[in-house]
Amino acid sequence: MSASWMIPIGIIIIILAFLAIAWSSEWSFVGGPNDPGRYDFQAGQRRATKNDALACTEGLCAKPDWILPAYSMPPDRLIAEIVERMKRIDPRSRRVDTADTPGYARLLTFSPIMRFPDAIDVEAIGLPGQKTGLRVYSRAKLGSSDFGKNAEHIRRLTRGITP
Repeated sequence: MSASWMIPIGIIIIILAFLAIAWSSEWSFVGGPNDPGRYDFQAGQRRATKNDALACTEGLCAKPDWILPAYSMPPDRLIAEIVERMKRIDPRSRRVDTADTPGYARLLTFSPIMRFPDAIDVEAIGLPGQKTGLRVYSRAKLGSSDFGKNAEHIRRLTRGITP
């Protein structure tokens, strides 16, 4: 093998090793843990970059990307339904909160090939008239654009739930 092939082969090996480490650690070595912690819906602090999405029932958050309906099931059942949906939709996902608050869940999901992490906070709030409001915030850990994936996460989780 000539020396001219050694450099490209070395670069390919380094890239493959990097991708293997990134894939196995789900990128936690870049910028710390994948779980960013609970999102504060009251503060409403959004990302400066375009790699997040926010959807809420009318009046439950400031400046949502779109409005969700109010639901007829109690908050704990609505959260349980969403967590189950996530398991069916995305087997790579996992719940990362302590599950001690019945009306709240925080989920992590990962892109299929590069395994880039996204965190999804879901909060259900009892409203007057036995209705339940929903707040969902999905955000990417890495990059400055998500190509609409975080909005897609929210739409897939809430699509088909009977209001």
